[in-house]
Order: sequence, then C-alpha cells, then structure tokens
Amino acid sequence: MTINEKEKTLIEKLTQLRKEKKLSFDDISQKGMIPAPLIEQIEKGMVSPSIGALKKITKALEIPLSELFQQAGLSEKDFVGLESGQKAVLIRSEKRKHLEVKGSKAVIQFLTPTEAERNLELLWQEVEPKASGGDWLTHDGEECCLVVSGRVRLHIEDEVYNLQKGDSLWFRTNQRHKWDNPSDEPAIIIWAITPPYHGRT
Repeated sequence: MTINEKEKTLIEKLTQLRKEKKLSFDDISQKGMIPAPLIEQIEKGMVSPSIGALKKITKALEIPLSELFQQAGLSEKDFVGLESGQKAVLIRSEKRKHLEVKGSKAVIQFLTPTEAERNLELLWQEVEPKASGGDWLTHDGEECCLVVSGRVRLHIEDEVYNLQKGDSLWFRTNQRHKWDNPSDEPAIIIWAITPPYHGRT
C-alpha cells in the first residue's frame, strides 16, 4: 500500500506527538479504545488513517483533532474522503490496498475501504503452502472465513477445524484463534470481520 504525501505528513506529526508524550502503542490503545496493531500499522504507513481512527488517537494524546491538523499544516477536509456521505465504494481488484501482518506469510488485501467509517471488514488472503498466521489472536467481535481454493486449518482454543474449498467457519473472536495451511498447495481465503480489526476505525 502507498500513502500520499498529506497522509505521510500527518502520520509523522502523530508519531512525533506520541513520542513527545512518551506513550506506547498500548498506552494509546487503552486511552483511545483503538487496537494497538492498527496504531502501529498507521505509523508504518501500512494503513491509511481515517477520521475515526484519528479522533481516537488524538483523544488518547489529549489534543483536539483540529490541533493535529493545524500542527501538520493540513485541513480536515483533506481526509474526510469517504466519510463525507458516499454511499457506495467500488474497489477494482488491481487497486486493493495491501495489509502486512507480522508473522504471516500471506498476501492480504482489503476488499472494503479503509478510509470509510464502517462496521464490516472483508479481506482477501492468498496463503503459501505450509504457511501459518503467526501468534494466537483474541479481540472483540465475530469472524467468518470462506475457503475459495486449497485447504486451511483453523485453531479455535483447543478445537481444530480442517476446511477445504467451499467450506466456511464462523466464530466469536474473544476466543484464541489462529490459522495455517497444512497442505503442499496454496490457498485463498476470504475473511469477514466485525467490528473491523486490521483497518479498524
């Protein structure tokens, strides 16, 4: 994913303010009620900062959102974008934004816009043979995965679910969960997550 110059300027200012206040990603997460991984992804330029996410981060930084834009020499109008009332968003396959997840050997793309306020997140995931998703995850919400091709193994707490093409699995995400591809063939998965986790606003 490539962020534009205005986003880069704003992200640099956010990072500067966070470090000046000596706050960690976890500190911002707890104060602003926003996932720590999302804050890190924003600062690394992996996810575009939405207005919703910026409001939560500036709340944690104890400054008005307007002051952040002022210090960065920008206008809030530069970032309103999809949140200004647009009712539908078309994302061409070649225009999907990529998501990098630490410890995951997979190509992950957003099927839903990262800039819009929304309650649903869809991800397209291409998984290499014998690859895994890394560490266990837990977070509030629900997920459902659909195997488009290949085979995938889902671990939910102590249960193991073996899925093949056409199979889907729904689960509550407050349970420990992770995935892997045990086969010698690549796999493609579509994930539905609510509320949004990786591109959460």
